[in-house]
Amino acid sequence: MFDESLEELQRACTLAPGRTDIRSDLALTYSMLGMYDEATHEFREVLKRDPENKRALDSLKFFSDPA
Repeated sequence: MFDESLEELQRACTLAPGRTDIRSDLALTYSMLGMYDEATHEFREVLKRDPENKRALDSLKFFSDPA
């Protein structure tokens, strides 16, 4: 059901662009679908709005880990 969630979360981000919780959920959904570039982009957008966002910071470490 990630595909359906993706559509809903994209729409929610359009309707409420300042909601970092929704954008973070979108990024996590992208990552679950293997869409890592999109996930990275969304986590970076979260950090623009909330530089201390732990979920985004931790997730970006995971994506940049060379191991």
